[in-house]
Amino acid sequence: MDHGRTGTDSPKSVAKLTLGAAPLAGLYRAMSDEAAVATLHHAATRGIDAVDVSPLYGHGRGEVRLAQHRLAFPGDRFRLTTKVGRRLAAPINGIGADSEFVDPLPFTPVFDYSADGIRRSFDESLARLQVERVDTLLLHDIGQLTHGDDHALILRQALAEALPAMAALKAAGRVGAIGLGVNEWEVADAVLAETSIDVVLLAGRYTLLEQGGLGFLDRALAAGVEVHAAGVFNSGLLAGGETFDYRAAPAAMIARRDRLQSICAAHGVGLAAAALQFPLAHPAVTRLVVGLASIDEIDQCLASLATPLPPELWHALRAEALLAAGVPTP
Repeated sequence: MDHGRTGTDSPKSVAKLTLGAAPLAGLYRAMSDEAAVATLHHAATRGIDAVDVSPLYGHGRGEVRLAQHRLAFPGDRFRLTTKVGRRLAAPINGIGADSEFVDPLPFTPVFDYSADGIRRSFDESLARLQVERVDTLLLHDIGQLTHGDDHALILRQALAEALPAMAALKAAGRVGAIGLGVNEWEVADAVLAETSIDVVLLAGRYTLLEQGGLGFLDRALAAGVEVHAAGVFNSGLLAGGETFDYRAAPAAMIARRDRLQSICAAHGVGLAAAALQFPLAHPAVTRLVVGLASIDEIDQCLASLATPLPPELWHALRAEALLAAGVPTP
């Protein structure tokens, strides 16, 4: 096995963009091994230098496809982020759990935030990835929305077992940075109040549609914690879809999206460009994590990131009360 990242960054690196690997693992629609590897290679040739994956993605298939890419294109270099908090168990009677992933590997993801579960999950990820370490390790999906009435228990276990086990992996040099991968800023706030971490991947809570996480971002900045902004399209609603937070979008959110789109159009820019560039204006946000499922989507994303946005656009969005007070803009 070799190291998760070797060599130096490409001079063509696209600053602050991480490729989210969930679509490459079959999220919502099938993808072949060949298409996933070709997409990863194209990302590398365009200068994208980081990939975010998880055992959950394709029930291990996402990590396996990253290994396949490394074998096919050993000259490509990515910073690797993976996650712990779920282990992949053999399905009972050969039948796996329902999944949002098409054609996942035959395993069932099971929550496990114990210290032993963290270590075992990490070792299993390294085996699938065929690397000896990763750049970033995130504790995945703690929070009220995920665990409901068990949230307080899970948070206590995360603080007492999971995060200390991750800190030990970092101290041993097996990971470069540790943190959280969550959909709720509130649980990240609770963790920051109790212990030290390096990064929070925050999905969907700091976007053109929703800026409820602004105060958390300010506190993360003060604490020296990097924020990786994921879900910047709010599950697709800001990219032409009709879903928000992984389900059918409420009418009010669709109406808000339509107002945003209208104002962007009046200023001659696409909504996707504004949605991608907005989170990066906050100094706590060091990376965007965007799930891209094809060569064309990569090219479109990079074009949107490079699109000049007029200052008048942000003035108009403020005037229409579509941006929260105090949010920084590009």
